[in-house]
Formats: sequence, structure tokens, C-alpha cells
Amino acid sequence: MINKKQLLGYGMALSAFLFLGAGCNSFIKNATNVVSTVTPSKMSELQYYNLAIEKANDMSEGLDTVQENYDRGLQFAQEGTCSFWGAGSGSTYADQAEKALITEKQEMENADKQKQVEEKIAAYLVSYREMITAADEYKNYCDREQFKDDGGAKIDEYKTNLVDKTNATIAVQSDFFELVKQFQSEIDFNIDENTTKPDEMAILIQNALTGDVDDVQEAYSIYAQETLNLNEEAIVDYAPVKTTYEKLLSDIEKYKQKADSIKLADVTVLGINYTAYLQAIDRYTIEFEKLTRDAENAGVHADNIITYDDRIVAEYKNVIDSHNTLVDSLDTYASMPQ
Repeated sequence: MINKKQLLGYGMALSAFLFLGAGCNSFIKNATNVVSTVTPSKMSELQYYNLAIEKANDMSEGLDTVQENYDRGLQFAQEGTCSFWGAGSGSTYADQAEKALITEKQEMENADKQKQVEEKIAAYLVSYREMITAADEYKNYCDREQFKDDGGAKIDEYKTNLVDKTNATIAVQSDFFELVKQFQSEIDFNIDENTTKPDEMAILIQNALTGDVDDVQEAYSIYAQETLNLNEEAIVDYAPVKTTYEKLLSDIEKYKQKADSIKLADVTVLGINYTAYLQAIDRYTIEFEKLTRDAENAGVHADNIITYDDRIVAEYKNVIDSHNTLVDSLDTYASMPQ
């Protein structure tokens, strides 16, 4: 019984400067031991999407590195100078993704869907590498202190180029993520809501709760971006965020009761990772409890939204990591004697 892995869909932090509303993502994996008609020489849909997700999540780390290093450089640079630490392992991540998904790919059971995913990942790789090139050029300019040669005349040019290339990459990344999410949603696990099997229960719970978390994060991202774009005293309607947040809280209680009824937390291998997953979601809801209280008291503005965003994005990523770890443990559980 396999559960899907998850891409970080709304995870990139807001930036006070230019990288606004970005979509670096961690997507949900599915457990891969479902019954499939796939031939031994081909990957199942779930196995293929999980591989695509793992490689895309690595590339998302490269995107995050570019943004984080860019923002950090703004804090350190003096007038007429620049600091930038580059794209980290971004090029390596891109090469690995291209090898696994294009140049040395394994055929998947649904050739049409694989072709569509390949087209999206190919476009993503082109844009991603253009961003890496822009990052390398800006880093070289800063590292060599060439701003001393031109009085800093090209700083804005390099920065603008990097921001434009990064935002373009985020847009293409979003297209890829949406396609994979669509294909994942079309897979029917045929699990009874009243199942008493631990692995099936874990899949039901994490698909429901992580789906809720993604809904919260999507509504929040719109709210946060609108808040950042407005003047200091403007107030954005928080109701859409609160609606999704309250549904998450309700579903947490609903599915915890289901899990407790079969003592899921005590199941070998699954129990510890299920518990860690719930703890990650709990920490995520804590940040939204604080945000909700402040938003309803007109305490969230353009001048402080990034502080909330930093914490929320960090906890969102932790939820996705915990989800994917639980998926991996589902595969381990399936290989154990029952």
C-alpha cells in the first residue's frame, strides 16, 4: 500500500525585496507497494511520481538557497557593494534530475503521462539553469569585488537579472508541480474510511491532513502576499485562511480518533513516524493559532508579515518532511511479515 510523496507547493518564504509569492515546494510521496498491473521492466505511476518528486524537491532546495543567499547578501552589503553566496548545489540537483527523469529514464506504465511530466521537467530544467547562470554571474561579480571597478554601476543589473530568472523559474516549477499533483489525485487507493489496517489508516490520515495543510498554506500565501503588497496600516481579509485552518483542526481530531481506535501509535515502524507526523502538524497549527489571534486583532501588517512567514514556512516544510518520512516507513512496514 503506497502513499504519495509531497512537493513543497507553497513553501518558499516571502522576501521583503523581490522574490514575492514564490512557490518552492515539497510534495507528498505515495507508498509504492500498491497492487499494480505494471510489468517488471516498467515503473508504476506511484513509483515514477515519487522519483520525480524527490528530484524536484532537491531542485527546490537550490531555489531556496538562491533566495536565502540573496536576502542575506542584502543585509550584509554596504552602499555601492554586494555580497552573494551563490546557488549552492543547484547545478548538481539539476544534473541529477535530468539523468533520472530524461537521459537515463526508466519507462513508466503510463507512457502518455510520463511524456507530459518529461515536458514539464525539461522546461523547468531550462529555466532553472538560466537562474543558476544568473546566480553564478552575480556571485562572480561580488566575489571579485568588480563593483570597485565600475562604482557599483552593475549591481542593480545583476540583481534584476537574477530576480527575473528566479521568478521565471518559480512559475515553470509551479506548472510542473500542478501537473504532478493532478496525476497523483487521479490515483484511487480504494481504502475504506473505516479500515482497521494500520498502513491503510496511516495513508488515509496523512492524505487528509497534509491535503488540509496544503489548503491552509495556499490560502495563507495569498493573504501574506496581499498583506506585503499593501501599505503598513492596510488590513487584508483573513477569513479564507481561517476557514481552511479550522477545517484542519477539525480533521485532526477526526483522524486522531480513528488512529487511536486501532492504536496506530503503537504499531512497529509506523507508530513512531505517525507520532512525529502529528507533532509536526501540531507545531504548524501553533503558528496559525498565533497568526489568527493577531490577524483578528488587526495586528498583522506589511511591516511584520515576514516574521510570521519565516516561522510558518519552516513548520510547513517540517510537515512535508514528516509526511514523506512516514511514506518511507509505510514501504518498510509492507515488507515486514504481517
